[in-house]
Amino acid sequence: MKRLFEMSSAVLRIFAIGGAMLAYFGAPQQVHAQRPCTIEDARGNYAMQFFGFVNPGSGFVPFAETGILNVINSAGQIEGTGRYSFGGTLVTHKFTGSVTVDSSCMARSTITDVNPDGSKGGTLVATWVIVKPGEEVQMTSEAPGGAVNGTLKKIDRH
Repeated sequence: MKRLFEMSSAVLRIFAIGGAMLAYFGAPQQVHAQRPCTIEDARGNYAMQFFGFVNPGSGFVPFAETGILNVINSAGQIEGTGRYSFGGTLVTHKFTGSVTVDSSCMARSTITDVNPDGSKGGTLVATWVIVKPGEEVQMTSEAPGGAVNGTLKKIDRH
């Protein structure tokens, strides 16, 4: 009988602690379905910053870039400019491309460098996750043999 009383007392303490935690932290919040994303959630001017390593065939080389990326229309057309360090060599470049967005807020872009003479340079394919529609995007390069990740943050021009 004493053992039964001790077990009942322990169970009551657990419920009391759980009740106190519920009162302190609040009841669990109801989860609402996220609305589907569209290209409109990606449109706008973004500050971009990328870091990582690329392998041009002779081993991994550090890479970092800062710039401006603009999704300019509902067709997903991209344009922008950036300055990157490739193994310590600084390069300023322009780029164009496109992005498609699916309803789960995942997106995929193809971005091509534009050389100073107007000819096309290298192409980068990247996966995006629209974290805060219209505000923030996380990106990862799909280039084999490298690892470059970055963030796009909406530029507020009030």
